[in-house]
Amino acid sequence: MTLLFALACSHTPTPSPTPVVPGEPDPLWVSAYASGEVLLLDPETGDLLRSFPGVEGAQAIRFGPDGAVYAVAEERGAVLRLEDGVFQPFLVGLDKPTGLVIGEEAFYVGDYAADAVVAFERDGSLRGTVASGIDGPDAGLLLVDGQLVVPAFEADAVVRVDPDSGAVAPWLEVPSPRVVQVSDGTTWLTSWRGDGVRTVTGDTTEPFLTFERPSGLYVDEDGIFVTSDQRPSIRVFSRTGEPLRTFRLGELGYEGLTFLTRGPAPE
Repeated sequence: MTLLFALACSHTPTPSPTPVVPGEPDPLWVSAYASGEVLLLDPETGDLLRSFPGVEGAQAIRFGPDGAVYAVAEERGAVLRLEDGVFQPFLVGLDKPTGLVIGEEAFYVGDYAADAVVAFERDGSLRGTVASGIDGPDAGLLLVDGQLVVPAFEADAVVRVDPDSGAVAPWLEVPSPRVVQVSDGTTWLTSWRGDGVRTVTGDTTEPFLTFERPSGLYVDEDGIFVTSDQRPSIRVFSRTGEPLRTFRLGELGYEGLTFLTRGPAPE
């Protein structure tokens, strides 16, 4: 099913941070690539709860099993960890990192410029290159059933990588994939050059939403949250594709929204 985007309820977020209330639903964590910040937003209103500067070229955001928050800073060539309210370098020595996934024994990072997936030990030390020759691994790196799922933006493909052997296997042909997510048994992805959000069935994809240059994607029971690095707003759709609301972050000065997810607010 393909649905053309229609303007729904539009909301300009509050221009100053709103206190995080314990017990409230997990906020949205949003990467503002061009602004070099990670933002926390209320998922219902889009109000700004907190902002974290110093994440130049913000890409993937992930949560560790110990509760730590990690953000990829592509322009710093590093993965940062949130410590006492400040993102500090943790995984370093990368070229243009984009994606991050945290396994039981290692961190896996997609390095866009190196066309590779690199592994780090849990203490942050370098383990080595897992796989190379992946043309433009992007932010939506996943670990599913023991296999790395890598959106290869420049190759117009999503590939699977065995983290032990480094073997790369083709999976999906998709124009410029950016983010892949599994929610309630359904696999979703954004196709940047294909202008859409798609679902996956077997080895094929089906158009679900028509959306200009989508980058970030997060799907849960509250809806489908989509960003584009070409416009400073977040669109929210129902799980059946009806437009619900729009958060206009450009009016607060935030640009280049690449990745978003949900998780606990820091204490």
